Amino acid sequence: MKCNRCDVESENEQFFHVERQTFNARALSLCPSCFYVKDDAVLKTVLVGLVAEGLIGLTLLLAFPQLTLGALLLNIWLLLVVYLAGTIFHEAGHALAGAIVGVRIFYVEIGSGATILEFRWAGVRWRFRSFLFGGRVQGYPRHLAGYRLKESVFILGGPVADALIVLIACKFLWVDSYFDSGLFAGIKPIGVVLLSNVVLLAYSLWPYEFTSDKGKSPNDMLLLWRTWRLNRQKISETGFFFYNLEADECRKQRNFAKAQEWIAQGLREYPRHERLRLFSASLSISEAKFDAARDICAMCWSICQKTQR
Repeated sequence: MKCNRCDVESENEQFFHVERQTFNARALSLCPSCFYVKDDAVLKTVLVGLVAEGLIGLTLLLAFPQLTLGALLLNIWLLLVVYLAGTIFHEAGHALAGAIVGVRIFYVEIGSGATILEFRWAGVRWRFRSFLFGGRVQGYPRHLAGYRLKESVFILGGPVADALIVLIACKFLWVDSYFDSGLFAGIKPIGVVLLSNVVLLAYSLWPYEFTSDKGKSPNDMLLLWRTWRLNRQKISETGFFFYNLEADECRKQRNFAKAQEWIAQGLREYPRHERLRLFSASLSISEAKFDAARDICAMCWSICQKTQR
């Protein structure tokens, strides 16, 4: 199979993103890199359009207050802004709930597309992308005891945050009555907060799978369902993931020695997981230790050959 943009080829069809084109029956096959570039360009265009829509609404409201179009556009823009704030609160709810039950939170990501802002705060990496809608939290418990319960609390933290805002907004809906007259007549800030968080809550509770630049991902309720369907063996097989994530976080901080320590600790507990060894090889390449990386890859190949016999 070949990418229609850069002509890169692969026998693994799952490597490509297949997209239908508007007004064209022919589908596009894009490699991850080309899909990311195309997706980011579209998302940036949409974001610019939303900002322009808000400015147009404000201009119409100030210049022609008798028209309802200005208030309508401004309400739509306000809905999107509040939706963004609700998304941040939703993801923070995941992170807080997870941290309470012992889930190590590695990063909180807001939006899609290229990263425009990234920083560390409270031991967590925060990442904001070019299209500031949607998000995800990466976390994993170090100790697998009570895994399903920990994951359930972690997953439900976001919807609970949405429900809390909905209850507060219902309590303060009377504030919108102050906007019944004057320049900003027709603007309903609390109603917008209520509507946006009801949408977020419904989005979390209706189980489905969405597609992004990271592939197919389950929403909160579908992830909760899958968590309780995992058996003990499947849970134990994912325990190495914690060490992989800790090592990756150290790599991003260019603390390669600490990253290798996490990999070594993970291999002591999960000696059969070659993914940890491969990540160790990747770290060695980052440090320009190519001989060490080659030896690790050779070891992985030798183990793989023995396993297949």
